[in-house]
Amino acid sequence: GCEGFAASWSHDSRWFTYSRDLGNYHNAVFIYDAQNKKNTQVTDGFYNCDNPVFDTEGKYLYLTTNQNFTPYYSDIDNSFIYGNSTQIAAIALTKATASILYPKNDTVAIKTEDRKKDSTKKSTSTAVEIDLDGMQTRMVLLPPAAANYGNIAAVKGKIVYQKFPNLGSAQEVKISLKYFDIDKREEKTILDDVNEYWLSANSNKILVRRGAAYTVIKPEENQKFEKMLRLTEMEMMVDPMAEWKQLFNDAWRLERDYFYDPGMHGVNWNTVKERYSKMLEGAITREEVDFIIGEMIGELNASHTYHGGGDMERPNNKSVGYLGVDWQADGNFYKIKTIIRGAAW
Repeated sequence: GCEGFAASWSHDSRWFTYSRDLGNYHNAVFIYDAQNKKNTQVTDGFYNCDNPVFDTEGKYLYLTTNQNFTPYYSDIDNSFIYGNSTQIAAIALTKATASILYPKNDTVAIKTEDRKKDSTKKSTSTAVEIDLDGMQTRMVLLPPAAANYGNIAAVKGKIVYQKFPNLGSAQEVKISLKYFDIDKREEKTILDDVNEYWLSANSNKILVRRGAAYTVIKPEENQKFEKMLRLTEMEMMVDPMAEWKQLFNDAWRLERDYFYDPGMHGVNWNTVKERYSKMLEGAITREEVDFIIGEMIGELNASHTYHGGGDMERPNNKSVGYLGVDWQADGNFYKIKTIIRGAAW
């Protein structure tokens, strides 16, 4: 899949929603109808819209939209910047569905209403209906103040999301995992200092990561980061040379399938594989494998074709200060004219 691409399916598996960039560099939300094989852009791209997910009931689409413009004026130059512009929004999937923030009746319930409610037959259909036309006009901005939000997920009666530090906030401000309570219309904190989270398929549990540690919590208020998963005992048997072959083949295939030029810059890509796989047979360290993959990709003569990572041996690096010097030409050589005195720190 494409880097950073995520789709959310409706619970009846007919529709999926995602966001992608447009020609104006803004992101818009799309809904694909798998039944009729039809794709529809449902936000117009005037504002950046992202993170779309279907709710659990098949009534609303939740998303983020960057449309709160509170400019900060620079102390240094004459420019405005627009940070913390993201808001959480909901769109009713059909025209008949009430707005998520519909005005609630503040009077005491009357018995005749109860009788009326009983006589209404409940729909047993699980099909999700969507009125695609004019969807954006049904968008409602939710109460949480504009900030940096992302990674929305739907839990029954809740919208779960991460709140990232605001632009210009103190460095010690951590990423929070929060939810918006749809009935109470309030934002609640599940847990602070959450780098990543994954919701279970039944929405009852959340796997959260804090640094290199993981734990499982509930999508409820005031959770604790305890009972860490015992990852240190996980073991895996690896045959390095077999793994290197797979790494090599996958790198070769990625270029074959995704390189922008179908002609591969005039290079016979099959021949390249043949030649470099012979070189791979002589590799005895992961570093050498990386070098060979880099040389293979280098045959394309294209920039921005990076490679790296893996189980390298990394020695400890220490930051050191450097001497400042003035050089002086001396015949065919240079000599140090002066050593510049270091600052007190």
